[in-house]
Amino acid sequence: LPLSAKFIQGLLRSTDNNDMTSLKLAVTQHIFKFVKGYMKYYMILFMNQQEYLTQYGI
Repeated sequence: LPLSAKFIQGLLRSTDNNDMTSLKLAVTQHIFKFVKGYMKYYMILFMNQQEYLTQYGI
């Protein structure tokens, strides 16, 4: 689930400096996981397309 910017800003405002780093880390990991999943999905899509093209000699 992508977090809304306002929600993140609210969280950042309500945390002190010590929690800041752990929150930043959590958000970064969250985004990284999301991007990784996205990339995996598109790689599978791309590979299937390549196989399809090879199979039908297009």
